[in-house]
Amino acid sequence: MKPLPACLSQKQRGNLWEKVARRGAADCWLWISDDIGESGYPEIWVNNISYVATRIAYLDFYGKQPGKLLVCHTCDNTLCMNPHHFFLGTHDNNMADRQIKERQCKGEQHYKAVLTEEQVLEILSLEGKVSSTTLADNYGVSKSTIKAIWQGVNWSYLTKRKKRPCVSLA
Repeated sequence: MKPLPACLSQKQRGNLWEKVARRGAADCWLWISDDIGESGYPEIWVNNISYVATRIAYLDFYGKQPGKLLVCHTCDNTLCMNPHHFFLGTHDNNMADRQIKERQCKGEQHYKAVLTEEQVLEILSLEGKVSSTTLADNYGVSKSTIKAIWQGVNWSYLTKRKKRPCVSLA
């Protein structure tokens, strides 16, 4: 992560907060500028360097550098700039928060999904009756995808299966 400036000038502070629709302390303060980075987060330029705006807002509001930590949202709204909704965390903390709140794309909603929930349930019902090679050919996926479904690695929310441990053949 690129280092943040030590502090913001009055002009830089004004430039940041004029792009935010402030409301009550409990409400999301939405970023109203078109400046959105490739990551989908608000972006702001300070001293000719682009930054994720929540990092600059955190610095300005709390007067502290977030360092290598991410500025995460309790509200899960990437456009929220309310510092009361920020918390610092690692990437792993943020992913755990996402999983606890069930915000991750899964199943058919995932952009890489090839199978439907109905097909996964069919594949599960055929475990031990039809080979993974045959099922992979029939559904247009790899053998490893079929095995990952059977082992509870993929689609586990649907199958309610816990990941099976790998068994060594040695």
